[in-house]
Amino acid sequence: MRRIFAFVGLLFLAFVLIFGSSNEGMRLLSQRRYMRQDGWGADKFTFGDLYGLTYIKPFKMPRDTSFVALPVLETDSVKYKMHIIGDSYLYSFFSMDPRYFEKTGAVQFVRWSTPKAIPYQLATDKKNILLIECVERNFRQLMQVQEIRNRIEAQPAAKAIEKSSSRFAFLSQINARVKETLYHPTLENNLEFLLFNLGIWAPFKELKSALNFYVFGRLDNDVRVSKNWKQLYLTQTVDPEKVGSSFYPTSDEEVAAYVAQLTEVETYFKSKGFDHVIFSIIPNPVGVLNTENKPTNQIISRITKNPAWKGILVDPTLRLQKNAKDNFFPSDSHWNQRGAAIWLGQLNETLRTL
Repeated sequence: MRRIFAFVGLLFLAFVLIFGSSNEGMRLLSQRRYMRQDGWGADKFTFGDLYGLTYIKPFKMPRDTSFVALPVLETDSVKYKMHIIGDSYLYSFFSMDPRYFEKTGAVQFVRWSTPKAIPYQLATDKKNILLIECVERNFRQLMQVQEIRNRIEAQPAAKAIEKSSSRFAFLSQINARVKETLYHPTLENNLEFLLFNLGIWAPFKELKSALNFYVFGRLDNDVRVSKNWKQLYLTQTVDPEKVGSSFYPTSDEEVAAYVAQLTEVETYFKSKGFDHVIFSIIPNPVGVLNTENKPTNQIISRITKNPAWKGILVDPTLRLQKNAKDNFFPSDSHWNQRGAAIWLGQLNETLRTL
């Protein structure tokens, strides 16, 4: 009997490891779980991604997941095809319908997280606009020529590997699959989702989090609570030692380097046929909400004010700061629909001026 249990256990372990390292399998499972509203559905993002990391009950607030309503545009003329590369600040709030954008007849959207490049296709009957959007905490490493090319340009085919004996090839495939399974970059997160991201576990997670937080003062390392106890933040946006933080010390020389970096991106893609390149850096929520009562590095505005900057950068910081708490989810790292609509309005103003 012990051998049977051991065998079944090994089969279960093997299945979990293989499934957890399958991108397509995890994608299908995620879709099904997030569609369910019962105890067998996933609740990690139902109440905000930061609640899903902490399970602190005061932040258990339902999160609106609907898309931003289509705006009333000022013109019906169609002049542009929008090529967009962006993150969850966009694809979680906009369906990428061309009717969101002024003078736009077509949209091609690519996520920063795409595992495979989706080559852009320039329109011949419209002007082509490349919109490059990224949240403040990630723009330094992502808004670079090669990073963008890796996502929207066709990549050279890998060199063909010489054929070997069928036996050696078979063993090589097994070895490669084992390595792919055991060293999959998101395996740990996938296993956590596969085994524990179920609504039935929520009460136990909340109890554990309450003990850790209120008794021992411990919280998930990736999350911080604001000083006024009304907002959750990603640690990397608050910790001044993290390069993506709104409080990370940034010299004027570093700002000048970022200006040169973005200018290089603009120059390259204009040389490839784009008529306009628009950047948009979305500020970290902590830099807008002003809950920590200390000055930020103001990295985005310092880029736009740099004398060498000649490009187009949509910075919604000032508009988001008006009634700021109404523009963000307290238990999430993103803005809400109101905040997203504010950004869209500013972008459309820019499109009208081109």
